[in-house]
Amino acid sequence: MKGYMREFEKFLHMYVNSRSISLQEDPCVLASKIFEFFSLLTFPHTEDHFLEGLKGKALHTLWCIIIDDIIENTDDGKESISDSLKVVTKYRNRINFSGKTEYGHIMHDFIQRFYNLSSGPNRKIVEELLFLDLLRVLSGFEYERIIQKNDMLITLPEYMEYGAVTTNLRVFLDIDIATYPYNMNLFTIGNLRKAYKWFNLAFRLGSDIATFEKEFFVEKPHNAVIFYGQEKGVLPRRICRTERKYRERLYERVIPSLVDDVKDKGREYLSKSVECLEKINEIDMGGTAKAFKLLFENYLGQSIFSPPVK
Repeated sequence: MKGYMREFEKFLHMYVNSRSISLQEDPCVLASKIFEFFSLLTFPHTEDHFLEGLKGKALHTLWCIIIDDIIENTDDGKESISDSLKVVTKYRNRINFSGKTEYGHIMHDFIQRFYNLSSGPNRKIVEELLFLDLLRVLSGFEYERIIQKNDMLITLPEYMEYGAVTTNLRVFLDIDIATYPYNMNLFTIGNLRKAYKWFNLAFRLGSDIATFEKEFFVEKPHNAVIFYGQEKGVLPRRICRTERKYRERLYERVIPSLVDDVKDKGREYLSKSVECLEKINEIDMGGTAKAFKLLFENYLGQSIFSPPVK
């Protein structure tokens, strides 16, 4: 599949330029990260459609990156999410609405590319599931917008319920199932979705651990380690408003055990995801199980979905 890299890099670079999208890193660097990440998660039977599906995955990834950035740094998140939601619901009713904002345009391009994928026998059910999964993504970003705008204090369970779906890996699973050339029974689809659900939670915890230090010291409080420490009563509720020296002491004395506990929870989710994969007989999911473990332990996805803190 490495032979596809040059063409994919060209595609992403041209798309970013055509939409005048502003990114924190060079599109070619981002293309390399996306390629590496999704090369690990692609079904072996969909290699003929790998590049086709990867382009769709890249567009959804782009949307996630820039919507996260606008929520983080501007007051325009509400309009952008609403516009993207309108695109999704219009397409659901087969109405081609391209959106009024940059974010709506990208969401439109992603959905259009999904509907133009090579059609496999599982296409009909996956179209239904994609709509559901995109609604989850939009609700997750709306939740993040609300808590940031109102400086809300949240709990770890609520963060995992809503915040974890801002990177909903089941959207990418939908693309793989849509291009899978053989009929897939509902039991298999159900276990795949459960596996990706649990891995999505593990992935979020692993990513939060990987980005914790820089977020902790630049006053970005939305991190699972912080929420867990606050629930245990060992971190103050307004931790990121305390003096840096105080945070440095906490980082040395308190944070290591919290990180270990959060990583253990992530491994628990990872184990559940692998158990779901092991229940699948009609497809060899051994490669996906190995990919899950590798991605969790090495956080290969966090550099894509957790952009550098400014």
